[in-house]
Amino acid sequence: MSSLVWSGSAHADAFGCYQGTGNPPICPDSSQPPLIGSMLGSKCVKGDSGDWHTTETVTGSDVTVLSFHGGNIETKTSQISADLQTLYNWNRYDFSGHVTNQDCKNLKSSLNPRCTVGDNYCILHITSTHFNDATALNLVKAHPRAVSIHGCGSSACSASTICVGGRNIATTQIADFRNYVDKYKGLVSGTLLTFDVPSNKGDSGAFCASNLAGDDTNNIVNKTLSGEGLQLEISSDIRNRLASDLVQDDVLRGVVYGGVARAMGELPVPLAIFKGSTS
Repeated sequence: MSSLVWSGSAHADAFGCYQGTGNPPICPDSSQPPLIGSMLGSKCVKGDSGDWHTTETVTGSDVTVLSFHGGNIETKTSQISADLQTLYNWNRYDFSGHVTNQDCKNLKSSLNPRCTVGDNYCILHITSTHFNDATALNLVKAHPRAVSIHGCGSSACSASTICVGGRNIATTQIADFRNYVDKYKGLVSGTLLTFDVPSNKGDSGAFCASNLAGDDTNNIVNKTLSGEGLQLEISSDIRNRLASDLVQDDVLRGVVYGGVARAMGELPVPLAIFKGSTS
């Protein structure tokens, strides 16, 4: 561990490496970086009953849905990606953080007062451009389309907002998602759903931090066969409703999930199948 260079945060910022002072991150052996569990000195244990685990579902679809900030890292993103996988039979990769071991909980930096002991985000959040789990990379690279599900906090996005990003070259995934949801969001009760594409014009009142654009070629969602991807950063109130069991949130699910399907070039599940739908 002596070769690690700290940047003021205790979490790993690549699947196999701590973030160093340079880019790409510094690894003890850059030619063959170990898994995150090894890099954390075996303090964070892989497995369902440990501190983190991964799930891969391969269906033969052309679309892959990602939630690599899943579990308790960015809450409800695992459930949302699972819903999409079930609805559309897409491939899925999920990295789920659920820190339980005290040694892993103690991995926080005294230089970052925002982190608390056991903070899944601080310990296990991996930046999209540094996420390099071979399983996830191989799945994304084998297919032409991908969508990643993220959660944004109040400091990065406004409430009831979806920050729409990713890299579009020949297709219009960002516009297709937004146009579909804009068309049907009036059916959704109990919220004013707003959108923003960072660095571009968004809805009045919508805010997204500029670093949520998701258009970097190193972002795993853009490492598809087509070189394109769709990234959705979703505010906590919308994530909670998408992942709820309440019938009154069925229309919201139908609208947002239908928008994702349209962006991926597939037919949305009809809104009428959702119990709360009026259309």
